[in-house]
Amino acid sequence: MLRHKYFYYGFGIGMALTALLLLCNTFVITDITPKKQEMNVFELKEAASELNYTIYPSNETRFTQEQFNVKIDQMLKDNSMNTNPPETKAFLIQEGMNSNDVGIILFKLDLISEIEEFESMMTELNLHRKIKKGYYLFQKSDDLIYIITKITE
Repeated sequence: MLRHKYFYYGFGIGMALTALLLLCNTFVITDITPKKQEMNVFELKEAASELNYTIYPSNETRFTQEQFNVKIDQMLKDNSMNTNPPETKAFLIQEGMNSNDVGIILFKLDLISEIEEFESMMTELNLHRKIKKGYYLFQKSDDLIYIITKITE
């Protein structure tokens, strides 16, 4: 039993010193924050303005500058994907093709509404023999006169 006497001395001295320190220590009441009553909106805004804070409604969404930039970039990307460029149609006129063959190609590509209208316009302008061979690109919105002038230039 006497083998552990230093342990008991240390333990006893530690307890005595702790008791003395606790007796000498005084707790300051101002350190403990009392629970405040619920504040109304006016008092809350007033307290926030004293601390340089701003109060916003919960249904209002706020973004940081980085979040805002990401959102704008995403919206611009979505808009650029939604706007379709004008639909272009390409075809090749080979040597020796007549206006009927070209009319069939234009009709299949949905650039003209009727083959007969194309042929009658070619007849009126006397351009049956002036069709040039080549590779042509037209937008779907191009009219018949524009198409005829391009393939006969």
